[in-house]
Amino acid sequence: TIMEGLRRDINLLASENRFQRKTTLEKLLQKVQSEDEFKDEAERLAVFRELLKPILRSLSDGLEKCRDTAVRIIQTMTKDLGDDTLDGILQVLIARIGVEPVQEDSEDVRLELLKLATIICEAHPHDVGPRNLLDYYKVLLEQCLKDPFPDIKKECSRCIAALCTAAPRQVAHISKNVIEAVKRNMQHKHAAVRREMVKAFSNLILH
Repeated sequence: TIMEGLRRDINLLASENRFQRKTTLEKLLQKVQSEDEFKDEAERLAVFRELLKPILRSLSDGLEKCRDTAVRIIQTMTKDLGDDTLDGILQVLIARIGVEPVQEDSEDVRLELLKLATIICEAHPHDVGPRNLLDYYKVLLEQCLKDPFPDIKKECSRCIAALCTAAPRQVAHISKNVIEAVKRNMQHKHAAVRREMVKAFSNLILH
């Protein structure tokens, strides 16, 4: 059955062989992105729920390619997973990119992890306020706005816009701290970053 095959793949994610972990994650990414893999929506969701914890563990894999593929799997699944999974995902994001020193050393993977936070906002807008997810976003944004990688700063602006849309009333609870972090980037050497910081500042001030 599909679940038996899935459990075999999950076991391979713990393999000491880096190539085996990498190819297993690539296979799982293709599986979750395919519309034809599952007989119905219930089976698809059952597979996603079974996969979530093992894939979250793969975000700490020693191989960058494995971490990159793992975050893309979660980006794909997040849109369909229930709101009861969001805390667990955001806690792992905090552990990877929301603390100092930052645990994720790849700029590209850090960017994809932050994009995942944006996707959660966009896919689950009605859960951000009621589930008190804003505190996670405050920690993530304050840290990511310090990131030297310009694309991460720009993604912070997109994440802020998504937050303001998802929880317009509650965002005031975190806006003071995040505004300070935004203001520190308003003199950035890249014009594209400065433009995004102005957008982020405007969004936060309006809420």
